[in-house]
Amino acid sequence: MIRRFSSGPDAVVGVALLLRLFAIPLSLLQINPYSTADVIGFTRRAARIGTGFQNGEILIGALYRGGETTLISFFLGGGGATFSVSEYWALWISPFWLLPGPSIIYAHIGVALLGALAVYNIYAIGRYYHSSAAGVLAALPVAVYPSYILIQSTLLREVAMIAGITTAAHLLICPPRQLSRPVSTVGAILVLMVIAPLRPENVPLYLLTLAISAVTMTLQHLDADWRTSGAIAVGAVAVIGIVGADLLQSAIDRLGRIHELRATGRTAYLTGVEFNTIAEAIQFGPVGVVYFLYSPMPWMIGTGPDVVIALQAIGNIAFTIAVLWGIRYAFRRAPATTITLSVGFLAAVGLYGVVSANVGTSVRHRQMFLWIVYLFGAIGVVQQFRS
Repeated sequence: MIRRFSSGPDAVVGVALLLRLFAIPLSLLQINPYSTADVIGFTRRAARIGTGFQNGEILIGALYRGGETTLISFFLGGGGATFSVSEYWALWISPFWLLPGPSIIYAHIGVALLGALAVYNIYAIGRYYHSSAAGVLAALPVAVYPSYILIQSTLLREVAMIAGITTAAHLLICPPRQLSRPVSTVGAILVLMVIAPLRPENVPLYLLTLAISAVTMTLQHLDADWRTSGAIAVGAVAVIGIVGADLLQSAIDRLGRIHELRATGRTAYLTGVEFNTIAEAIQFGPVGVVYFLYSPMPWMIGTGPDVVIALQAIGNIAFTIAVLWGIRYAFRRAPATTITLSVGFLAAVGLYGVVSANVGTSVRHRQMFLWIVYLFGAIGVVQQFRS
């Protein structure tokens, strides 16, 4: 069975693309629940920018918003944010309006291709870590889960985020043979720089992950003891936390306000939670992470679509359990890479778990990071079958 399953990398990427292409009419007809609200604004902005290009005008002035920009407001939003994310994403998709014919359909096809690219990247990393079978199984949820299909067949920036993050990971972990290690590293950094304005709050996560990668690769090259290195790393984090306590408290204040703003709508959760100090945020963090990754909970289901999302959440739980076996194999196979992915994932879900308070928002945002759970979980499942 594993041999037959391992013969399907082309199939899983092809199925992913076809499902997204077939779902495009649902977005165009606004049957897709993710095709309204923000998407309408993105489409109008893209059409305006694309039409401006056709007329020889470069309409990118709205990308910059004036005002005093602080470190916290830049990364987490607020009064002084430098970039208009909506305008930047519209600029991404505006070239489709330079083409003759139904530009909006071309844009949706382009987004579907980005979704298929993410599926391929996940497969390639899984194959590097373990086997083709593990790669296929890791990519399968992203390929076929309804939420992925619907979000990646409409003009939302989430597809660019998962495509960019997985492409950067692919280039850093297992670059194509045609690329040297320095070239692939530069390529990964450039990819992260391109997608960074789409979600400025992710920039500290990228910097942390790249720093962890550099340190762990150096320690691996020096054949250092991982336990000693881990103790040093924990100590360094503690020192940074103490030194940067004021900055961290400012970030906590902003995160708390974001949580309050998002705790609205039918699918809101943890609406009565408040955290005003670093200690309170740490206490709330694990609960927020569980809701972020696995909501809706059974008591939150109220409609048919909620049932579908809940079934996907059960799949996420199953993959998470399999991670217990997969991550041990992954660490033996590539310790530096496994530590980097694990720390990056924990930091990301910690941040988003604290600020997220709505199922719809969580479903969109967790797609950027859940592929790491699928990766290690798939390795665990395939390894158990083979042993």
